[in-house]
Amino acid sequence: MVTVKDPAGNSRTQTRNEEGQLIGEQDHTGSKTLTVGYLGGGARILTDADGNTTKEYRDTWDNLTKRIDPEGGITQYSYNTNGKPINITDAENSATAISYDPSGSLPTQITRAQGSADQTVTTFNYTTRAS
Repeated sequence: MVTVKDPAGNSRTQTRNEEGQLIGEQDHTGSKTLTVGYLGGGARILTDADGNTTKEYRDTWDNLTKRIDPEGGITQYSYNTNGKPINITDAENSATAISYDPSGSLPTQITRAQGSADQTVTTFNYTTRAS
């Protein structure tokens, strides 16, 4: 078990299995807040304190590739070769695309609601800091 404190001083206790995977969490009052079940092949089921379940699927690098929320909505994720997210399509089928610098590490542009009337584009520029 591992105990973690937030900035307000509240603690939560995490329980892990023999592989070091998170299997449960309790808040500072001792109430269970999360249970995690592993299904193999990168799939797991998360159940919150109210009994709501979310399914998550991960690739061999532990990147989240798909999440099915308690209402059945599906969000899908894809990544570049550096493991950075490049496409996210949410449960409402709204797509977000992320572009990176030539090294593939710093985001240069984020396009939300790609291809829709609500599309927004945020561009990032970086400068080299003088020493």
